[in-house]
Amino acid sequence: MYSVPASWATNRLWFHYSKPLQSLTVEGRGVNASVLEKDIGTVNGVIHIIDRILGVPFQSIGDKMAADPGMSHSWSLAVATRLSSLLLRNSPGARITMMVPTNAAWEKVKRDFTQAFRSLTDINTPDFATRILQRHLIISDRDFTIEQLVERSLRNPTTTVPTEGGELTITGVGEFQFNAYKDWYVSWDKIKGKVVRPNIECINGYIHLVDTVMMDERQIFEFPMTSGNSRPVSLWPVFLLFFAFSMLFSHSIDVMSS
Repeated sequence: MYSVPASWATNRLWFHYSKPLQSLTVEGRGVNASVLEKDIGTVNGVIHIIDRILGVPFQSIGDKMAADPGMSHSWSLAVATRLSSLLLRNSPGARITMMVPTNAAWEKVKRDFTQAFRSLTDINTPDFATRILQRHLIISDRDFTIEQLVERSLRNPTTTVPTEGGELTITGVGEFQFNAYKDWYVSWDKIKGKVVRPNIECINGYIHLVDTVMMDERQIFEFPMTSGNSRPVSLWPVFLLFFAFSMLFSHSIDVMSS
């Protein structure tokens, strides 16, 4: 995937070319469009005709996660923990901001934190995966762009932003005037990840795609919940989905690399 700043340098456009399908897609502010006709030469540039208007969201966070191959592992875990219904819902009083780990981020957990990864798929610790996802989730009467999250981190005396399952610190590095040229980072305890695609706008909130899961080898019960908006969910009836989630990692090929 390749990205460039838009002409208004507060946003970026993301391009993905699939060699097997010989197809080109472009994404802007959360809307993914297919290029219907490309490389139309003009005297002052090149035109690519696309099938959607960028920047006008039409999917919920859940719909976007389900459709984006780079978020498939996170979506499978959301389905397994039954948080998927929340992410699909569009409620005016409950706006959602979610740091969604990439597929590669979950692969890193499997490689670096073996025991913790095992707990994600263990039916004897059913609330573990729920708490991990809640650590990445903010539910409020408004949603937050990455710029607003950085502002909240700077404004808060504790330099953290409360989530449904902990606290995160969000920082930005780069040109202050041009957000498209900045790098954004999310931190929890000693874990730090880069936001690889910020401000994915959806009809019920924002997704910020991060390359690292905010977790380590420690068990979740060592970290108390800081928000009372969400409760752990009993997962016994859906333990087979946990097995399906674990099976996703038996093959390390990421669809987005195709």
